[in-house]
Amino acid sequence: MPLRAGFTRFYQDTYNRVLLYAQHRVGNLATAEDISADTYRIAWQKYTEGAEPTLTWVLVIARNVIGNEYRRQAREHARIEHFAALLDLEASDDEAELLSVRLAVAQLSPSERELVYLTYWEDLPASTVAEVLDCMPGTIWVRLSRIRTKLRAALAPAASPHPGDGGVHG
Repeated sequence: MPLRAGFTRFYQDTYNRVLLYAQHRVGNLATAEDISADTYRIAWQKYTEGAEPTLTWVLVIARNVIGNEYRRQAREHARIEHFAALLDLEASDDEAELLSVRLAVAQLSPSERELVYLTYWEDLPASTVAEVLDCMPGTIWVRLSRIRTKLRAALAPAASPHPGDGGVHG
């Protein structure tokens, strides 16, 4: 029990500093809390293997976890841009446009979202996606085509140049 008590004391003494460190770098409290949790999970593992806990030591661990988060965010951003390009949207660093893509995907049915995530986020080939979803690869291609059409419509500019034209699309 002394091992656990020692780490608990270390955690209590350093948690707020690690959380602030993470929050200043990622700008989001929820993400900073996740980073802090992961940091202390790794710290506990190293502590049980004999590492001596210090604030510097745990901040180095946090720095590495933050680096992983930055890389994860960059991969996600690239996937969203790739997906937007597949929808014939102009690739952009505009966060509002990328948020629109995310929101449009969120409006899909759960089965449609799963197909999008497996195909574009996980970058799996249609044959693998078909195995996961227990269907034929051709079915995957048809469903993806319909989903892309649905998303293009959802992401099309809503403003109509002429009031009263009903926004009818051909």
